Amino acid sequence: MFANRLRRGFAPGSTRNLGVLCLAFLGTGPCGGSTPRLTLARSIAVPWIGGPAVHARLELDAGPPGGAWKMSVTVVVRDAEESRPIIRRTVTADDRGRCSLETVLAFAAPGWYEIRGSADSPGGRFEIAVQQPVTRRRVDFAWYQAENGRELRWPTIQLTAGKPEEQAYWRRRGVLPARWCGAACGKNKPVEYFAKKWSSFPAIAIDEFGGGAEACAKFARALVEARKRRPHTFIAVWFCGGYDYWPELRDTIDLFLPEVYLNFTQYNLSRFDKIVALGRRTGVFAKMLPGLGINVVKNKDGSIRYRPAVDELVAEVRYLKQIAPDLRGLAFFTYGSAEPAVRAAMDRACRDYFLRPVADILGATCRPEVAPPGVPGIVAVRLRNAGGMPARGVVLEVLDADRVAARTAVTLRSGEEQSVSIPVRIATGARELVVRTVPREGLTLLRSDVRVPVARVPDSAPVVYVPPLEVPAPAALPIEVANAERAAAAELLDRHGRDSGSLPVCRLRPLAGAELLCWPDIERPVGTASFVRLRRRDRTASPLEAVKWQRRNDGRIEVRTRTYRAVLAPNRDALLSVNPGVRGTNLFRSPWRMNWSVWKGFQAPRIRGDALAVEVRVPVRNATLSGTSRYVFHPSCIEIERAFSSRKPLTVRYAAEGAELPQHEGAFRLQFGVGARPRRGRLEIRSTYQDLYFGSPGLDPEDAETGGWFDFSWDAAPRAGLGVAVARQWERRDSRVHYDVTRWYDAADRIEIIQVWNTDVTVGKGRSRVFLLPHAGLDMGDAKTVSPARALWERLRRPARLLDAK
Repeated sequence: MFANRLRRGFAPGSTRNLGVLCLAFLGTGPCGGSTPRLTLARSIAVPWIGGPAVHARLELDAGPPGGAWKMSVTVVVRDAEESRPIIRRTVTADDRGRCSLETVLAFAAPGWYEIRGSADSPGGRFEIAVQQPVTRRRVDFAWYQAENGRELRWPTIQLTAGKPEEQAYWRRRGVLPARWCGAACGKNKPVEYFAKKWSSFPAIAIDEFGGGAEACAKFARALVEARKRRPHTFIAVWFCGGYDYWPELRDTIDLFLPEVYLNFTQYNLSRFDKIVALGRRTGVFAKMLPGLGINVVKNKDGSIRYRPAVDELVAEVRYLKQIAPDLRGLAFFTYGSAEPAVRAAMDRACRDYFLRPVADILGATCRPEVAPPGVPGIVAVRLRNAGGMPARGVVLEVLDADRVAARTAVTLRSGEEQSVSIPVRIATGARELVVRTVPREGLTLLRSDVRVPVARVPDSAPVVYVPPLEVPAPAALPIEVANAERAAAAELLDRHGRDSGSLPVCRLRPLAGAELLCWPDIERPVGTASFVRLRRRDRTASPLEAVKWQRRNDGRIEVRTRTYRAVLAPNRDALLSVNPGVRGTNLFRSPWRMNWSVWKGFQAPRIRGDALAVEVRVPVRNATLSGTSRYVFHPSCIEIERAFSSRKPLTVRYAAEGAELPQHEGAFRLQFGVGARPRRGRLEIRSTYQDLYFGSPGLDPEDAETGGWFDFSWDAAPRAGLGVAVARQWERRDSRVHYDVTRWYDAADRIEIIQVWNTDVTVGKGRSRVFLLPHAGLDMGDAKTVSPARALWERLRRPARLLDAK
């Protein structure tokens, strides 16, 4: 019964939750005009199992009583399992009306506890109740410039507490107060200066540890010396990014605080992948708190450059918990120039995603996915508790349309991952089931629902699942599926499993991987999946030709579709022109080509074509490398894939593909990586330097497919536009470049898909893939406009696949 009371009456965020870490309860009584006060202080704000015990101190100040009073003080610890007194003692106030009681609290299990104290006197009864989180493993929340942030409820470290009264206040709340110390701001000072400064306080937070190899080496020597002089000093260090020398400082530093400020840089959640991977690789992950930029960023003239939104910052926390559920905590820069709503949201996020239980659906499948009607299925759900406390009675539901087809409850320990099997009866047809976590108070949901494709159809032909898009997509975007079992035709299925239309198909051969079966997408509502049955024989009439091509006398290849006309010069490996519409103006002022000094030696092309696509391969052979450029002209877009292998060690300083464009007024839309918000702006006729970046900065091989997209449209004649979707970049394992891989350069007006820029990179092989989408004029300045390039990019990230019959 108490468990229900605890959740309802003292749940985090409720009006009765008195979870400030050091509280004062005021009452009234005959105290000579002074108001009695009962307070509670603790040594640790957020204790953890296996950590040090919590020292608690209750103090009663009853004011001048005119004599000593006897008072009964009781401390009770309550959790979801039990309610038990740990101290029941009578103390006597001194002649000033004051008394105190100290005790040690040890917690056996993680969860929400309640510490309650009371004092009885002739003047009345005074009470205090504090909600105490106890986590399975240590968590920390470090704040910069929050010395006045007394409304914050969950900090564990205050990084800039300098004044004695500030330090005393935070210590009473169980929060570690650290002194601010500089690094890069005084990088010209000698080692001894830093060693002396950094060993002068019991806890320090060093700001901006960075500034080049020489400065970092000096700071590292000073840190080691400071640790020798004062071995028990607590040392937290803000790093300007991540560094490979972290292992050398692993035993010297207590907390690594890498600055990952998306408010100062482009908002791209994949930047967190790199810092998490570096922390694990260097062995400092258990001591790492990624630093989030939460403040309003202003230009030199005082104008606002970037104002972080609450939903953006919460998305950062959610993303970090998805890729690193065992993350120790977070650091925040900076309280002083952050908006109040942002501060409050980040404080709540600490509770919601690190203290509470956090249910996260990692994935779900149904076996078999495709089968004859009447065959039941087993939905297997991978569920994780990424929070700091046990998750009891997490309810999972399987929905078929709006009907709950199955339900089960799961209990997970903090950090535990389970595979849950749920039997489901599946009706005839092809559709998506939805597996979801049922929300309840006190439980945070991370990924709370996932779609599971199923098909119960009467024959054994393979079925392809095409995931839904979250944005409207134009018709005829290409859909690809690998390992299609030599299918010759495709039939669209409705939700009842009946054929609802035939689709023309073609076979494509990429430069790497399995052969692809390709067909044009169909128009359907946003968020709607489609299912396609593959046939070995084409039983449909020949489709209307979507792509027409010819090889001209000059060797050039001309392609015409309903949406564009293009001319390719294979002997130069150059796309000479792309015209939206058959008679539209050429979008290019110079050909689209690979700009790399060793990309030469073009051989005779190989051409394959049918009614749905034309595929042209241009081999490249020379003494330095061998490779291929592959052009596929789809009905609505042009795919350009390149691959190479070097014949000897090859150092690259610059390599990019792209084209110059005529300069016209217009508007653009772009998205520069995973998690980024699409942006829009104006194109101008200008001669001054201006770059509009898109794509992911510093891509690694493991996330090379997560580039971005760009789309523009000219305002006046020719009222045309071009979208670019970056599907893949070179794999550059030795590259330390952190430049945005793609840009529009608005002065001469050109687009570059950058592989290497202004740095020496050794490469052995590489592969890239880019899509060009010519189109008529679109209102890119309108927030409601959906770029065709965005729709294609989303499709590339959610590929179609064959359903499994096992």
